[in-house]
Amino acid sequence: FFAFLSLTSMITRGKMVELDQAQMRVVLLVVIFGWLCEGNSTSGDAALHIFALGDVGCDCPLQHAVSQAMGQTADKLKGKVDVVAFLGDLFYHTRYGPAPQGPADSPRYKQTFDDVYTAPSLKSARWVMALGNHDYGANILAMFERKHYNPQWYQPFIYYDMFYSEPDSSTATPMLHLIVLDTPLLHVKSLRIPHGDPARRHPFHGRYMEGFEKQMHWLEERLSSSPATWVMVLGHHHIWSSNRYASSGILRDLLTPLFHKHGVVAYLSGHDHSLQHISVNGVEYIVSGNGGVATCTRRYASTIPPGS
Repeated sequence: FFAFLSLTSMITRGKMVELDQAQMRVVLLVVIFGWLCEGNSTSGDAALHIFALGDVGCDCPLQHAVSQAMGQTADKLKGKVDVVAFLGDLFYHTRYGPAPQGPADSPRYKQTFDDVYTAPSLKSARWVMALGNHDYGANILAMFERKHYNPQWYQPFIYYDMFYSEPDSSTATPMLHLIVLDTPLLHVKSLRIPHGDPARRHPFHGRYMEGFEKQMHWLEERLSSSPATWVMVLGHHHIWSSNRYASSGILRDLLTPLFHKHGVVAYLSGHDHSLQHISVNGVEYIVSGNGGVATCTRRYASTIPPGS
């Protein structure tokens, strides 16, 4: 199902191998998935290629180094990159100021995204955007309109989904169901507010518990009715992690029962500024949270389930 073209073996199953700073800047920070059609390699025409990275919004040299590495890899794929999944924390408070609180044509979008991910070989990719806790300080409603200024930007709501069929296939059954969650909102049951600044420009501002319940009901419905061969879920906050932050009991209790019940094959996240691949009970948990900031520690290795 997955071909891991990045160096995921460096941090896998809770075990980490130290990299020097140059390596981390160039290769550690991008996770690339090739969806393999039978009899084809990931470099073939019949593959769906997804780049996934989170926590990019630092406006720093590391973010630009990752962008350059993405372009170089996309060149090798002859520009056949279908999706770049940005896994939340799209904006930090940087030299350009806080997360954009103005309209969808605010300069910050251009400074942090349009002027950074510029490789010609990435121009055909759809940017699938997930919200992180730092993004709750932004004008979230404006993000839904960003597509009018950059057609690559795809974010119809705070949570949403899409289907991908096998390239050049005549079958009506979609091969991949991609589900994007608003994980800061999923923390409201325990924190009473989302894991981020209360967002004045949010569809559920002041009604966060209502938003939490609607998202969970929507997720269960989409999972239970999915016609796709494979289902993959994206969100900002990790579920399992051995690095700077501990594994998340909140999301573990909310999401993993649904993943097992409905056969989700992978969950992609950021938040912890590292690259990890952790397999738990048949689900692949990928943390790709160092698209702009990188940390390397085994502080919470004990929170990974035994046998993972």
